Formats: sequence, structure tokens, C-alpha cells
Amino acid sequence: MPSELLRFTHADRVLEFLRGQRRPFSAYEILEALRQDGVTAATTVYRALDKLHEAGQVHRIESLNAWTVCCKPNHSDPSVFEICDFCACS
Repeated sequence: MPSELLRFTHADRVLEFLRGQRRPFSAYEILEALRQDGVTAATTVYRALDKLHEAGQVHRIESLNAWTVCCKPNHSDPSVFEICDFCACS
């Protein structure tokens, strides 16, 4: 098997992490969660998020300064999020 197929990038790690979450995460929360996987700098997380955002795989929720995975990548319709102050996880 070629080594290219075995390569797991930081963007892959960030995407897999977000896929397993039930709420949006800030870049620094993602960094803390992935430190043990070799992600050690905020710039690494931001680059990964930018790459994933350009690819249509994640959304930024600006009012929360947080990121969430896209449930339907590369859709053409605008994304809309409903944020509840009463049941939001911290």
C-alpha cells in the first residue's frame, strides 16, 4: 500500500474530531483535544480549519467563535444554525 494512502493529516484529525462531537468547538478547544495526537500549535488548527472550510466540510459559527462539521458537504444553499441559550453545552 502506498505511503500516501496511510498519511493522516492534521485536517483529517480535526475533521474526525468534529464529526464525533455533539456541539461546536473553538479552535483552542480543538487544539487541547488533539494535543495527544500531535497537534501542538493553534496555527496548525487554524490552517486545518481553513482547508476544511474551503472544502465545504466544516462551518464557522461566528457568534460562538466555533466550528462544526457540515452534515451535507459542498451544498449550495446557505447554512443556518439555531443556537439555544438554555440547553447549550459548555
